[in-house]
Amino acid sequence: MKLIGYGLEEYVRSPNDGLVKAATKTINLNTGEYENNGGTKKKVNIDVITLSNIEKYFYFLSSVRAN
Repeated sequence: MKLIGYGLEEYVRSPNDGLVKAATKTINLNTGEYENNGGTKKKVNIDVITLSNIEKYFYFLSSVRAN
């Protein structure tokens, strides 16, 4: 079994509106394409992520950013 996608939604608390979506990120781990906040898709090189090695990739996946 391998991980084929990763998604993250970040929210901030607004005094007037409650929780407001601040950022989104999706990564297609089959194609290596990622997208931040609905912008242009970019490429990232990453090894196959499986259940046995996923813990090594948590920080990497959350830190992928558009430059």
